[in-house]
Amino acid sequence: SRVPLFLFQAVQAALLPRLTAEIVEGRPNTALGTLRRLEALLVALMVVAIAGLTVLGPWATKLLFGPDFAITWADMLWFSAGGALFVVAFLHHQALVATGRVHITAMAWMCGLGFNLAVLVIASLAEWGSDVGRVEVAYVTGILVVVIIARTLSHRELGASRVTR
Repeated sequence: SRVPLFLFQAVQAALLPRLTAEIVEGRPNTALGTLRRLEALLVALMVVAIAGLTVLGPWATKLLFGPDFAITWADMLWFSAGGALFVVAFLHHQALVATGRVHITAMAWMCGLGFNLAVLVIASLAEWGSDVGRVEVAYVTGILVVVIIARTLSHRELGASRVTR
């Protein structure tokens, strides 16, 4: 479920210099277009990755770790969805770093962590589902909060053309 994260590292290495150059050259709309195109491509790839990992993940896990190590397709769905959301969060964090808004990335992660912990505590107190299920839901919802904040603010920063140089 972490494979998309490793593949995204190559994109990440090229993205920050490109976005920064577009912003410094006074082309924030171009940077926003770059971000939107890459986001659309990543979302499409992540949907395919989630589907593939959900279907093949349980089989591959048994093959690699033996029949005693079982993971369900539902677990693989949650884990791969969380990994895909991480990729989208990292994409928007690159845009925020390029605009000089590094502090927003920290704030987004702190909000996501807080939400993650709140969901985990509430689900545990309510004895909702299994222990693994509670962790999975908290993991994905926490990362989703990070994505919502980072995406909203990266688009706002690039759209507003307010850049710290």
